[in-house]
Amino acid sequence: MSNWMPAPARRLGVLLCMAAFALCPAALAQKEVVSCPGAWMSQHYTTRNGLPQNSVIALAMDSVGFLWITTEGGLVRCDGERFTHVPVSNAGAQGPERMRRLIPSLEGDLYMDDSRGQIYLIH
Repeated sequence: MSNWMPAPARRLGVLLCMAAFALCPAALAQKEVVSCPGAWMSQHYTTRNGLPQNSVIALAMDSVGFLWITTEGGLVRCDGERFTHVPVSNAGAQGPERMRRLIPSLEGDLYMDDSRGQIYLIH
């Protein structure tokens, strides 16, 4: 990421953007501020945007502010601008990295498991 900022500031920025987009999707298409109480916005991401596969299984945010995504095609980290495929070293050569759950720990790490039951720790 070219513009580094402290984790709390980045996390706050991500949350504020998510809240603004969720609350006022009409504001995205107009230059003036529009009030949209109760409105939701949906954004569709696919392999064209950088996902390794279109089936998203789980989402979790880490203590630094990255969004982690498990898919049928592997593990992905999103920094708010782009998706980065993260290879899992123990996945072996038995086909795609089919990742499943993401579980946050109290220490701010994430646990993840794959379709074979292998558990991984993401720091």
